[in-house]
Amino acid sequence: MVAAALLVCAFGFVAWIVMFVGGWRSVPVDKVTLHYTGGPIQGEHFEEVVGPGTRTRFYGLMENLYELPATQRNYIMSKDPDQGDTRRPEFVGAPAADRVVTQWESATYFKLNTRPEVVRSFFEQICLKYRCTDLTPDGGWDRMLADTFRQQIVAAIQAEARQYSSEDIYANPDTLLRMQNGIGSNLKRRVNDVLGGEFFCGPSFHAESGDCPEFTFVIKEISLPDNVRDQYNANRASALAVDKARTDAQQREVEAEGEARSQAALKAAPELTTGQLDYMRALAQLECARRPDCVLVTGDGARSVEVSTGTRRP
Repeated sequence: MVAAALLVCAFGFVAWIVMFVGGWRSVPVDKVTLHYTGGPIQGEHFEEVVGPGTRTRFYGLMENLYELPATQRNYIMSKDPDQGDTRRPEFVGAPAADRVVTQWESATYFKLNTRPEVVRSFFEQICLKYRCTDLTPDGGWDRMLADTFRQQIVAAIQAEARQYSSEDIYANPDTLLRMQNGIGSNLKRRVNDVLGGEFFCGPSFHAESGDCPEFTFVIKEISLPDNVRDQYNANRASALAVDKARTDAQQREVEAEGEARSQAALKAAPELTTGQLDYMRALAQLECARRPDCVLVTGDGARSVEVSTGTRRP
């Protein structure tokens, strides 16, 4: 009996040591920690929110500490499985105004609102449902994002795409910028309305500030169905060919008009005098004399002069 009692005491002492050591914790710089009381008697009650980078300290025996991300996060949808959050090809199909279904790849950047009263509400109302302190791939955090962020991103993209034609979306950079800004300005409201609180802010959020900026939304790529894209490119090539032909015709018309005006000016010009002709002839002879292998023949019908320099070629 004595030996058994000593063994039980030894196990109890070891367990107490483990719990005591486990009561000492630090907070990583990229996490925010929620401290709840624990133990079989007093139950679980909220104690405090502990900020990122807090040094090691003793929280108590059998206390519960839950870590959530405090740094910038993202949700990426990409046809490249190595880039997307779901690790499989993913995009959003969105009908344009002309009913062509466009394919969107996007990235959304945000932060968890880590103000103490907000992050506690998020943890108790949303996080516990998904066990979102599990940040491993396909863990609770990813399931929470899939159920909240993805649905609202899809809805925002589809609402924006209906305002433009597929050609405008595919070929107009200004349209893409307007769409990107439009989706980004509405996405935070959509997500937080669904969750029931301002739980997420843009990537420039700071807990010390009173601001909750908009998400950053980036359109990575918008694609058209192959047949629509090929038809668009064919139509564009045809239009460019028509434009070139029209430009060439206009250029020929301008050249013809210039030539006609030149001929008219020549016909309207007075005839040169004998002295002017002799002067121009002398200049031509002088210039020809300076050049090797130059042959100059001038004449006015009554007489002709031939000037040759160098060796004439047969």
